[in-house]
Amino acid sequence: MQRCNFEDFSDGSKQHVDTVGNVQLSNTILLTSVLHVPSLKFNLLSDHRTSQTVGIGRLLGKLYILDESSFKTDTINDSLHTLQEQSLTVDTLDVNLWHKRLGHTSTIVLNHLKFLNKMKTPLDLCEICPLAKQPRMPFTLHNKQATEAFDLVHMDIWGPYNRSELPRTQEIAEGSSDNNSVKLPAIQPEIELNSEPVLRRSSRAISKPAWMQDFYCTYEPRSYKQACQSQEWTQAMKAELDALHKNNTWDITPLPKDKRAIGCRWIYKLKLKADGSVDKYKARLVAKGYNQIEGIDYVDSFSPVAKAVTVRVLLAVAASKNWLLHHVDVNNAFLHDFLEEDIYMEPPEGYQVIEGNVCKLKRSLYGLKQASRQWNVEFTSKVEAFGFVQSKHDHCLFTKSSATEFVLLLVYVDDILIAGDSATAIHDVKTYLNNLFTIKDLGVAKYYLGLEIARSNEGVTVTQAKYIRDLLLDTGMAQAKAASTPLPTGIKFSADTGDLLSNPEAYRRLIGRILYLGFTRPDISHAAQQLSQFLQHPCRQHWDAAHHLLRYLKGTPNTGLFFPAGAVAELVAYSDADWASCLDTRRSLTGFCIFLGSAIISWKTKKQNAVSRSTAKAEYRSMASTTCELIWIYNLLVIYTSCQHSYTFPM
Repeated sequence: MQRCNFEDFSDGSKQHVDTVGNVQLSNTILLTSVLHVPSLKFNLLSDHRTSQTVGIGRLLGKLYILDESSFKTDTINDSLHTLQEQSLTVDTLDVNLWHKRLGHTSTIVLNHLKFLNKMKTPLDLCEICPLAKQPRMPFTLHNKQATEAFDLVHMDIWGPYNRSELPRTQEIAEGSSDNNSVKLPAIQPEIELNSEPVLRRSSRAISKPAWMQDFYCTYEPRSYKQACQSQEWTQAMKAELDALHKNNTWDITPLPKDKRAIGCRWIYKLKLKADGSVDKYKARLVAKGYNQIEGIDYVDSFSPVAKAVTVRVLLAVAASKNWLLHHVDVNNAFLHDFLEEDIYMEPPEGYQVIEGNVCKLKRSLYGLKQASRQWNVEFTSKVEAFGFVQSKHDHCLFTKSSATEFVLLLVYVDDILIAGDSATAIHDVKTYLNNLFTIKDLGVAKYYLGLEIARSNEGVTVTQAKYIRDLLLDTGMAQAKAASTPLPTGIKFSADTGDLLSNPEAYRRLIGRILYLGFTRPDISHAAQQLSQFLQHPCRQHWDAAHHLLRYLKGTPNTGLFFPAGAVAELVAYSDADWASCLDTRRSLTGFCIFLGSAIISWKTKKQNAVSRSTAKAEYRSMASTTCELIWIYNLLVIYTSCQHSYTFPM
């Protein structure tokens, strides 16, 4: 509202105006700029200033009736925008135009429009509507089947290209025959063009960063062709051939007509130290002994090796009596013994001979069925000639004693432990062995058969930490979360628990490597025994339990055995039985452990051979197995020392 002074009227008079404002007559009628003149006795409707039509009133009797639809303005005003109202109104009433705008709709729909419902103009005949509403297909259907090529061809023409790939060609016609049994030839353009751009490789030499020279990756070749590309492996093969020539291993001769030659191949192995560094590149020529026939090419093949208990007893006695402990390795051990059979072998790769000639073996070679037995016979005869006595309790244990000296040999194929109380006696044994066989003196024993041996004034510690790390890396469990127990608590295994594994070979390899950890880990003896029962048909539960055991090893890699120095040599044995623990066979489980002083030297977890009908019978069978082990260990200790040992049997 605003105030105004005076306003002129059409009769020439001037009246006082009190205020000016807007008046809302109805929901759709809003009068603007309305003058409030108190002296007027009636209301007047007129255009105040714009001289435009505000609304239309129709005369009815003596009154004008205002038509609300006639109150329209050119613009719509609000506080922010001013919009033209022309775009919101209908500017044409052509029925044919609205028929096309609304998608060629029918006359019935057009009659619903308010601005067309009173129009009397008829709708003209539309030429498009009949074409868009045909009820039948333009082509007749038929059941004709093409019998030969191009009898019925479907064509599809598409294009044009945005840019032409072929010269003067922008539209392509693709055709396919209706006869599927006939293969249409592919039509190629006259000019072959590559759809992909030609990539250009830089000819500049790319040098690696200097810091990468400090890192290298060693590998073991799988074939002779791969090994020839490395200087280290070439030198290793040359050293192997030189050793074979030095030992006079074979003679080159034509192959007799009634004989056949077995094959051979190169085996490459990296010898590592305890810290994982490379110790030696070893190339071994191996005969394909699986082609040998029993009774013709060989007779006996058995060869003994040192038992794990014998190794542990030796380490315990050596720590207790402060003996010297040395390690030697025989180079090419199997090449030192002679063969009794006539064996012919094909020449190895890289060895030049006249065509048709073969190698007649005079000495044993790695890979032959009888190689290990011949080596054991040869070594036994040589050391017995030097004064050693072979033990009847372990055929790989040899002792030599005098009034002032005591020397002991423990042989595991070509790895030999030498223990004794005299450095001179040990040196004499090494000299004698080196004169007979070429040996490698490894000095004080630190790494023997995968066992890490650490010695101090307090005693000897034996672990398999490197073996565990390699096992975790090979199985992908190096980053796994450690477990606190070897097996999940409260679990019982059976043969038909869960789904069978699709790859049982992987489970067998894993259990085999876990069993070798039993050399120094009595804490996993029960777990290894439980998992090794299902090697034939392992299930998913067994595989998960084996991975749980790996997680336990992840948390205890440095756990091992400790043999104290100066301990009292007293045998103590413990035994127990788990009655009917096997869910499949109902057989009981035997378990025992034997200590020499405070050091454990023997343990076992094994299923009993027969079903025990009572817990007492299972216990007695367990004690019988323990007693047998005690007697055998006692006989070993008698060999090691002349002192007598007492037994303690807890019941």
